[in-house]
Amino acid sequence: MLGPDRIVPYGVETLARTAKSWVVRMKGAGVANGDVVAKRRRRLRQTERRVYEHVLQRLSVPALPYHGWLQHGELSWLFVEYAGPANYRLGLAEHRIAAARWVAALHTGVAQDSIDVALPDRGTSYYWDLLISGRGNIQDALGDRTLRADQRQILEAIIRTFGEIAELWHDVVRYCDSVPRVLVHGDLATKNVRVRSNSPEVAFVAFDWETAGWGQPATDLAQFALSSVSPDITTYWKIVRTHWPHLDLNDVRRLAELGGVLRLVAGIAWESWSLGTIDRDTVVDYVAGIHERLRAALGACGWLRS
Repeated sequence: MLGPDRIVPYGVETLARTAKSWVVRMKGAGVANGDVVAKRRRRLRQTERRVYEHVLQRLSVPALPYHGWLQHGELSWLFVEYAGPANYRLGLAEHRIAAARWVAALHTGVAQDSIDVALPDRGTSYYWDLLISGRGNIQDALGDRTLRADQRQILEAIIRTFGEIAELWHDVVRYCDSVPRVLVHGDLATKNVRVRSNSPEVAFVAFDWETAGWGQPATDLAQFALSSVSPDITTYWKIVRTHWPHLDLNDVRRLAELGGVLRLVAGIAWESWSLGTIDRDTVVDYVAGIHERLRAALGACGWLRS
């Protein structure tokens, strides 16, 4: 299917499907009969394409081979090598160390002013917008008279927490701005990474670059928030300190704590767009769980009021 020989896959397996996207594994469609993942979206998203075509080749981080992009009417397709089944384990120190090395190389590998590629802002203003839009969506949902009392209580608690974070936002900006803007992945969840052990050291690779952009390192460093890969902070610091000598280990730990807060805020905000759907009950239950973890993350930062 790909390339001049137009290899036909011997099988197609759906890996994920939503209202907006469809991800399939095309068996035998790649180089040397390897498998290829095809991602289809109805809305054109150029960020991931630009990362694969113009950014990753300039970095020393391992990356999946990219097989191209196809636009067909309103549908866009992106093709990359199949990474294999999920195998990243938070409980394995060598996996978290490999993640730290990879993230450090990503963050220090290319400066924004050295590359002429248009990527979105993924700094604190991006998460501020998510905070505000998420709070607005939840406020709108509270106008639904069919909400149960317990659901209303959950959503009102999230509104209060978002308000507390808004009042402290100047601290978020101050801490995050203590490091340069770098290339960030933006969604380093365990589902979006793989490890390979066919070398003396474990090799780490990430994919799904839809939320990548220029921002502060915090969210890529988040620890145990929404299935984040939780890179080993000490290993990360030992690498980046040669680039940012003003940061000590505690500074990097603080960034990771803030990254957890931002990642959890984003998780609630993204889910808030589904509060008006028939799956509302499931969404409310899910954001309730995220909110509990958000309160814990705020406590770790010393920001919990009560």
